[in-house]
Amino acid sequence: MNIVLKSPRECSFIELQTFENLVSQGGQVSQEGLSSRIQNAKTLAFAYAGENIVGIAAIKVPVTQYKDSVFDKAGILNLRELYDFELGWVYIQPEYHKGGLGYQMVDALLGTDGIFATARTDNMGMNALLFRAGFKRLGSQYQGRGDYEIQVWGI
Repeated sequence: MNIVLKSPRECSFIELQTFENLVSQGGQVSQEGLSSRIQNAKTLAFAYAGENIVGIAAIKVPVTQYKDSVFDKAGILNLRELYDFELGWVYIQPEYHKGGLGYQMVDALLGTDGIFATARTDNMGMNALLFRAGFKRLGSQYQGRGDYEIQVWGI
């Protein structure tokens, strides 16, 4: 497995298109403005099995309104200035879930503090990955858009 980190500007059209398709396959992200949000990310991570992209993740640059909303819902609005970036769009093709690929991708992306992440509380794999990567729970869980709760994590 080969993990490649790139800024969106360094990515080919095919890489950006594949990244967006895999984010969509994850089914947990709003499609509205997704292409531009990907273009605005700090770093995109691609996991390759041979020539095939089998996993993705990113360090995103969240817009102020979104970040304020997340931190407000979690009851930690006072902490929002400590977190400039968001880890997200972590998606691994199902046949590659075993073996720690998600952790390897997240570990490759981390290199600074001031990164937060959100995860559904029922997504045990992602919560375990964040904990293993050194993230700590921040604030209170809050109601997501569906029938689930969200937890904010920070490193």
